[in-house]
Amino acid sequence: MGVVQQYDGLQDVHKQLEDLRGYWADIKSQRKGKIHNFHDGAEWMVTLRPGFLGLCYGEAIERVFRFLSVERGGFVNHRVGMINSRYLQQSKRTWNRFRFLAEQQPNSDTLIFPMQSGWMHERKSALRVRSAFSQTQVCLGVLDVSIYLLTHPNVLATESGFAMICAGDVCGEEVMNRSGKSRFIERVPVFVCDRDEVTGKLELHFDFIPVHYRDAGYCVPTAFLGK
Repeated sequence: MGVVQQYDGLQDVHKQLEDLRGYWADIKSQRKGKIHNFHDGAEWMVTLRPGFLGLCYGEAIERVFRFLSVERGGFVNHRVGMINSRYLQQSKRTWNRFRFLAEQQPNSDTLIFPMQSGWMHERKSALRVRSAFSQTQVCLGVLDVSIYLLTHPNVLATESGFAMICAGDVCGEEVMNRSGKSRFIERVPVFVCDRDEVTGKLELHFDFIPVHYRDAGYCVPTAFLGK
């Protein structure tokens, strides 16, 4: 079953904004500046402007994770202590495109852009999706995907085995070899809906996986940010 069968689409822009203000009441949003045209299969997403939740990317992610852990009940972060610049960063391409978008939508704490939730890139690895991009398309990172999951609580909540790969970020982990020396292995962040083996309850998991990993139900959310 494809991911398009699981999701009902994005919430209306006003509903997304209302939900975000339920967590951060001081959000200012002005739908001004340049907002790019739709791409086939894309819908409007509202995210937070770079820097609104903190100057450090990892700090911003942790703030959203705290709300996800409350709202989802079962939220498991398998990378505690690794949400920092040593192990997780935005890709240069994604960082540049969102900074450019922020310049086009000034005087607002939010950014509005066309996004597709991943079904266009189901069963594709992060490496494959990144290499196939046009100038206008970029992968979403952990921060924007976690905000999407916060404003769309039914996503990755109703069926085990579905996942969203955050290919807009680069991450990795240190692995020790037999001689005792460590080396850094590139990974990619992912959110997975999985069932607890003991309780049978569906839970949202965050982890790192190999950049070449692909499987049914694993999708890569992307944004269309113009040239």
